[in-house]
Amino acid sequence: MKLRLLSVALLFPLALFAQTRVSVTPVFDNASLGLLTKAPAFSATAGNLLWVFAAEGYNRTTSVVSIEDTAGNVFTRIDSDVQPGAGRAEQWYAKNISGNPADVVTVKWTDNIPDRVVIVHQYSGLDTVSPLDVLNSDNGQSTAAATPSIFPIKSGEIAVSGLLMDSPNPVTVGAGYAIAGDLSGTGAHAATEDQLTSSLSPLMGNWTIPDVNWVVLQASFKAAPPALPPIQNVVTVSISALYDDGSVPPIQVGVYQLNGSNSTAILTLAPDPTGAASGQVTVSSAQTYQVSLFLNGKDMNDMLYPGALALALMPKLSQANFLIVLFKTTGLVKSFSSGAS
Repeated sequence: MKLRLLSVALLFPLALFAQTRVSVTPVFDNASLGLLTKAPAFSATAGNLLWVFAAEGYNRTTSVVSIEDTAGNVFTRIDSDVQPGAGRAEQWYAKNISGNPADVVTVKWTDNIPDRVVIVHQYSGLDTVSPLDVLNSDNGQSTAAATPSIFPIKSGEIAVSGLLMDSPNPVTVGAGYAIAGDLSGTGAHAATEDQLTSSLSPLMGNWTIPDVNWVVLQASFKAAPPALPPIQNVVTVSISALYDDGSVPPIQVGVYQLNGSNSTAILTLAPDPTGAASGQVTVSSAQTYQVSLFLNGKDMNDMLYPGALALALMPKLSQANFLIVLFKTTGLVKSFSSGAS
């Protein structure tokens, strides 16, 4: 008989973020504040991301000098595009923002002109370090306004798109998008759309519009990575062990906390009559742990290739599996640990 399969699985829970549009704040401004356009106040939550679509449909040369807000966040220009008949549009963002219960975003322009539009989106659950993934823009005159395709590096991103056209007529968002901001003035129309991506398929910022002049901007923002496990983590240890004839070997698994040259057993498992066993143990990032296997009381780590089953555990570990084949005739182990992933 030989030991057909032994597996030990160690599982740690992961915390995930939800990517969500929190708010949209639009304003259509006819230069009532000189060089400044102020969006209505909204509640900004710390750690979120702000995306700003700023456009002008008057002289096509006026641009945004800067964007500021009450909370003192830093805004970065992503890109801009100009169409002689439609106007100029820009997109900016601020990452990992400071919160403010009555945040006001202020856009400063190079010229005091009418037909200025500002739409502010707020999102939660996005990367706070380097959220911007891919972007694109285009302009033209047609009934289909769209950017060239972008290719998000991961699913679960937030894709946003802003449209400026020289007509007050209604617009229709592209497939998969939801309308966010929609503002129409005397001779211009601005709107924004967004979606939570579910695949790595090519993505366009696209709109169905009248046959008019247009500018479209698009960007995609990465989701926040899974949160690191907390300081204390519950680890589930599972065993499945059978000889090839269906009998259960005298296997035992121990999880030990290492303290210098000493170790303390914090979990010991032996298979039940079906060859299975499981248990849970709490580990701390301040400690180091080791998993050991025993057969008939003998430490099997000594019989394996060096370090094959001596596993140092830290809370960042998500899973580890082991496969072992033991031939009873020789007492030698011919297989090895699969390691950790």
